[in-house]
Amino acid sequence: MNMRNQYLVFFRPVGISNFAGVNSVSMGTNGAQVTNYSNVLDAVYQVESNNASVNSIIANPRTTRTINGIVDSTGQPLRRPDSLASVPFRSTTGVPINQTQGSANNASTLFAGDFSRLWFGIRTSLRVELLKETYAGNLQYGFLAYLRADVQASHENAFCKVVGIIP
Repeated sequence: MNMRNQYLVFFRPVGISNFAGVNSVSMGTNGAQVTNYSNVLDAVYQVESNNASVNSIIANPRTTRTINGIVDSTGQPLRRPDSLASVPFRSTTGVPINQTQGSANNASTLFAGDFSRLWFGIRTSLRVELLKETYAGNLQYGFLAYLRADVQASHENAFCKVVGIIP
């Protein structure tokens, strides 16, 4: 038996998407494609309305590719608005592309916010134990890792999510 890809996870932090005070901008009842910067600017507005500033935007690579490919009516690349020009857009497949928004089941979310207000609490340091005996019959080793940690925002309104982004 191949044990390399087996993981046990007992707890996962809820993440920014599930914070009670996070702002939200919807792409519509059944989601919509990103064709301009208006919904991203609405997210920035929500964050700034709560006395914070956006220092990063996080989305799935599919979404950042779409945003980077926005063009004008003549097919020329559209320059980002000044309020977004210096904000880094970061891509991660950790943001799913199979969320449900109305009739769409291929929706995704974009997160904008002041990520300096996202705190990580470490209760115990990372412990890694080597498990030799359990896998000795197959000449393998196993590892048991333990960490007690959580994530929390010091100001939940310093974040906004754009939900319902479809391809």
